[in-house]
Amino acid sequence: MIPLSYSRMRPAHFPAIRLSQLAGLLSDGTGWFTRIKDAPDPRSLMDALVAEASPYWREHYIPDDAGTSLRHRRMGAGQRKGVVINAFIPVLFAYGWLRDDIRCREKALDWLELLAAEKNAMLDKWSKLGVKAVTARDSQALLELKKNYCNARRCLDCGIGRALLSG
Repeated sequence: MIPLSYSRMRPAHFPAIRLSQLAGLLSDGTGWFTRIKDAPDPRSLMDALVAEASPYWREHYIPDDAGTSLRHRRMGAGQRKGVVINAFIPVLFAYGWLRDDIRCREKALDWLELLAAEKNAMLDKWSKLGVKAVTARDSQALLELKKNYCNARRCLDCGIGRALLSG
């Protein structure tokens, strides 16, 4: 078993807390794949993501270590949106791709248009360069560009990189 790392994290983001939230989601007995496939919009999925850690986690941050906080550990709005954008939408798109179901693929892409862009340090850097992400589609595209073009130093193969380098 790989040990959980707690370095440079705030207690609310400890891996054990995230795992307990995942266990809470899975333990409600609801078929998440069916929920994803049948959901009318991404907001309904976000509303369904009200996972709460078990009572044990109300008193502990790390397994078998008493914590100081007794607050409920629920997923925040940003976390729920992140799960929809980074897990549920890709699953829906992949299902549509594997089943050759254009409706599922279009639904996944439409959902990216309906959700606001994520907020993170990488997108802040893009914003400082004058490239703003408005929708989740924009933010996912910029993160993909960073990974496959910027990190690989393929600036001349990218329209944004060419524009920035040409002045």
